[in-house]
Amino acid sequence: MTIIFFLYFTSFLFFPLHNYLNTLNLPWLMPNIFIYYLGWIVSFVLITTSIFTIIKYENINNNYIFALLINLILSWLYSFIIYDFNNILLFLISIIVIFISAIYLFIQTNKINNNLSYVIIFYLFWLIYNIILFTIIWFLN
Repeated sequence: MTIIFFLYFTSFLFFPLHNYLNTLNLPWLMPNIFIYYLGWIVSFVLITTSIFTIIKYENINNNYIFALLINLILSWLYSFIIYDFNNILLFLISIIVIFISAIYLFIQTNKINNNLSYVIIFYLFWLIYNIILFTIIWFLN
């Protein structure tokens, strides 16, 4: 379970988000950076719990593995885009693509285990919050 969590959280370790965010005009919706990272940690813990339980106790199919890999790769690219390119619009587009892949992961998880798919809902809401937040930041800057 720790390995799966580390795979999701790796991008935040190598590409810190707060360096670039400190240079932007931020709206009142933007929480303290500690609380912002805490939201990501909670969402990654919940999605990791769902993934670990499914891999350990359920029969998984290729569609679930594909959805999981796509979501994981896009999550890695998420922090890399803001850290390396410093482009808010590209960052916003990457969040939207991650949201679409998370919906696909939710659907595939729901096909395997209905109860574990509800654990991913916080992750979906956190992505919606990030889409709204960075849309406002994009308009402000």
